[in-house]
Amino acid sequence: AAPIRRVASARCCRSLPPACTPSSGSIGRRTLSWKPCSKRFRYSIAAISPEPNHAVLFIRSSDDEIKFNFTDGVAPWSGWLGLGGDANASPTAIARTGAGGQTVLEVYARWADDNVRFRRHDPNDGIPGWTDWINLGGIWDDTPVGVTVGPDHSFLIGWARDDDTVHFQRWHNGDWLRGPGGSITTGWRGVG
Repeated sequence: AAPIRRVASARCCRSLPPACTPSSGSIGRRTLSWKPCSKRFRYSIAAISPEPNHAVLFIRSSDDEIKFNFTDGVAPWSGWLGLGGDANASPTAIARTGAGGQTVLEVYARWADDNVRFRRHDPNDGIPGWTDWINLGGIWDDTPVGVTVGPDHSFLIGWARDDDTVHFQRWHNGDWLRGPGGSITTGWRGVG
């Protein structure tokens, strides 16, 4: 059997059931393969694993909406579900432990105005499902990347277009860094 090739970009669309279906190939003892996808994506995929055997994928669709698809490793993939949006870059995403101990998901995307926005799915916040898109500000060359550093603690790090340096925004103990006037859109700090 031919080996499965790793794909750095979703442009050639080599995975993501149900749009793609197995046909041949192998990894270890498990046989996998791919038939052509019925849906093409022009941008990169963000992928997170919030729990063992679970996967959540995020994409920017051709109409600039952010969509996600998930599986628990047993059930079939959910199919692409829309989160809305007006993105002009591929999304990034994180999974972290929230203040209440449950898994929190966040997806980030650079918008048409070049600000970054995010949506959160937090079982502890009393909001069913995903929050609305929240503006974090900035003017970015691409969508900043999230990194989880501990329970209820994460960073969003990006390359700012206005001064051509790296900046970060931090979520810690239930809030973002705030700038002048208490706004999260001006809470970004320069790294250099």
